[in-house]
Amino acid sequence: MNVGFITAEYPPKNIGGAGISSKLLVEGLRAHGHSVDVYALTGDGSTLDSHNEGYQELPSGEYGLIPDVIGQNLSVFRHLPDTEQYDVIHVYSPGHLPASILRSETPVVATFVNFSWVCINPERYHCEGLPGYNLFVGMQLARKNQYSRLQSIVAPLVERAGKSLTRRANRITVQTEGMRSILSQCGYERSKIDVVSNILDSRFEIPVTRPNDTPKRLVTVGRFEEEKGIFDIVRAFTELPERVKAGWILEVYGDGSQREEITDFLDKQKEHRVSLDYCHYVDMPEDVYRGASAVVHGAKWPEPFSGFGSKQSLREHLLCALKIRVRDAY
Repeated sequence: MNVGFITAEYPPKNIGGAGISSKLLVEGLRAHGHSVDVYALTGDGSTLDSHNEGYQELPSGEYGLIPDVIGQNLSVFRHLPDTEQYDVIHVYSPGHLPASILRSETPVVATFVNFSWVCINPERYHCEGLPGYNLFVGMQLARKNQYSRLQSIVAPLVERAGKSLTRRANRITVQTEGMRSILSQCGYERSKIDVVSNILDSRFEIPVTRPNDTPKRLVTVGRFEEEKGIFDIVRAFTELPERVKAGWILEVYGDGSQREEITDFLDKQKEHRVSLDYCHYVDMPEDVYRGASAVVHGAKWPEPFSGFGSKQSLREHLLCALKIRVRDAY
């Protein structure tokens, strides 16, 4: 099967979650005998840049005067080659999906890893119980997201126009049932949506031998930013009863603007059993995940791993993680 793979991120230009996932998907498809051409929105110029067979860069779409999501669609629409040579187009991340559908002459499969062209202010929408989504609800959510009066009118109209195209995708994949619920409530046909859990690197499951007196490792990984909930995980762990967290340590891997704030907080604790470190993604399987007893994610927005990390829900997740041994092999 010939696949055209369009993504906003791809290594070596991007080594965030979406870029790494895109590369793993492409490598997996190729390993199963499929031909895959990657079109990544990571180019610095204004034309299509062919690096080697199977990998080409589209202009990033960062024009400065317009939102990136609009710029990405302009880039795809202007520079994506004819797609009739492919059996399917796989669009990873929905931001550039409208133009991809307009330009595609073959079926389109879209992987939604965020809520572009789904709803405005998805955090608030989720907290309000997933009401029926329409133009009026979009305007209300825009106002609650502190949009200006003009933006609160224009943004839902733009989203509505984009969604009229994205809903034409032949199939949609999401990572959780919660994401499928939000999409279906916001106008996407539920029967088109499949839940495909995030893939797991097999190296994560290599068992390790740990002495009985060695503390069990609770691991969290992510940018030290408010939306990722890293600081909330640290605080929640330090506040757990000693009888619960006895025999555990929390290892935090990442970096970001909250590092100093987190460090200052830990310095004020008498005893915390929390370590802060950084690890390159290629070393994660061996150096971080291997041997972990549990992994916790605390993002505060509805991303694939998210638990909508309020302080209370994080404390509950940590209690579950520390009371239950996740894998006997560990």
